[in-house]
Amino acid sequence: MLKLLRSIREARRTALLHVFIDEESEGGHGLMDKLPRALRESTDPELQRKLASAPPTAPRETVPFRDVSPDKPLLVAMYSASTRSSFVEAPAGK
Repeated sequence: MLKLLRSIREARRTALLHVFIDEESEGGHGLMDKLPRALRESTDPELQRKLASAPPTAPRETVPFRDVSPDKPLLVAMYSASTRSSFVEAPAGK
């Protein structure tokens, strides 16, 4: 990935990247809004059994980076909003 980004920078080109934010959105339309809702509404009996037997948890801490699918690195890379902001505000080439 870094090799790809370096080649784009060296050629003075622009890259458009998408970023998943690991926080709920104000409008309720983001991945982190939809995922818990989809789990609750699932009709899969095995999934519902696992959810019912899971221990209660405290609100999840948002970390700077989370790879949702470690077996497929960076397929769904989620970043905190503050980390995403640092990408956008970083000087060119950094």
